[in-house]
Amino acid sequence: MCDQLPELETALADGTVTGAHIDAVAQLAAGLDEQAQQRFGEITEALVADATQQPISTFERACRTLRDQLSIDEGVELFERQRANTNLRRWINRTTGMYHLHGELDPQSGATLFGAIDAHTTTIRKHPDHGGTAGERVPIERVEAQALVELVTGARTVDRRIPEVSVLIDYHTLLGGLHDQSICELSDATPLPPATIRRLACDAAIIPICLGGDPERLDVGREARFANRAQRRALRAMYRTCGHPGCHVVFDRCDIHHVHAWERFGPTNLNNLIPLCSRHHHAVH
Repeated sequence: MCDQLPELETALADGTVTGAHIDAVAQLAAGLDEQAQQRFGEITEALVADATQQPISTFERACRTLRDQLSIDEGVELFERQRANTNLRRWINRTTGMYHLHGELDPQSGATLFGAIDAHTTTIRKHPDHGGTAGERVPIERVEAQALVELVTGARTVDRRIPEVSVLIDYHTLLGGLHDQSICELSDATPLPPATIRRLACDAAIIPICLGGDPERLDVGREARFANRAQRRALRAMYRTCGHPGCHVVFDRCDIHHVHAWERFGPTNLNNLIPLCSRHHHAVH
């Protein structure tokens, strides 16, 4: 990539960009067809300038949006390729007797499956033994495997509602297509084409976060200690990852923390809540 964009090589040598910025540009360029490659050559100067000014999380998102903008179909062809490449392989290791699964899913299918596993994992962990013997510390990987099996077999009471999948898209992109400041992605920052989100919107309830009202309010004061569903939706839109600077643990792996502690009469209001991963949550306490 540095051979094609010597400005990036210079910026890397000067320390104004990181290797991760270079990787983001390389991933952008690799996903372009011939026509898009030509248009890409016209905006490289601005791209390098953005790389020197933006943190990697912002720059990666900008590169994904730019990739879809350069594509005539706004990323639809890429998504269809992902759907066509969806697969599942199963085999048994005859030495260990263990069963193996390896799958690749398109973003929409993957987010739905992951959401179901995460929700049922939470249910299992509320059980006193959650898959282990009394006092045993059970690895999360084992609990998630148990959750997958129970979802498929119905071995335990399973919530059969369709798992909630959060999609973030700004109003102008939803109506008119991609623009320079577009947000069009799953809550874990996986991009989706606007056309796919519009199709999903036909089958789902659209919940305007800024208009949340009773019974799911965004500010509940001292009435409840834990964040409600509306607050979690709003926080997911505000934070892709742990709220600690530089931490990349995804939102769904975080706890909701009171900035002004609940024990010190801090309210459960949106402006007093922040998602923190387990490590940083323990650190602030």
